[in-house]
Amino acid sequence: MESGSPATRDQRWGARVTLRQPVMMRWEDHDRTGTLHHISVSGCFVEIAFPYPVGVTLDLSFVLEPGSPPVVTDGKVVMRNLGGIGIRFVFRDRDTLLLLTRWVDAHAPSRHAAAPSPDAA
Repeated sequence: MESGSPATRDQRWGARVTLRQPVMMRWEDHDRTGTLHHISVSGCFVEIAFPYPVGVTLDLSFVLEPGSPPVVTDGKVVMRNLGGIGIRFVFRDRDTLLLLTRWVDAHAPSRHAAAPSPDAA
């Protein structure tokens, strides 16, 4: 599936955070390491030299902050291009969803940072 086709339109929701963290991925007997980018509560983009096929579900493990425990969850490959793969998270448990939601909310750029203050005149 090519990037930019109607089937690959952006399906993420919520705030996004740009980061560069290693992510370990496993599908069947294929372990690979990529670089996690643009994470949201719904998914992320992973830069990877040899992308997994669209439709497969991966075991994922990544750290959001140095020294913190890894986030371990599943993710379905929903988009693939020469630079990597788009992954939609499939949470194993509610605690992981809540952890990621809190982290994204705390690290997302303010949506109103560029808006002038209502009191500015």
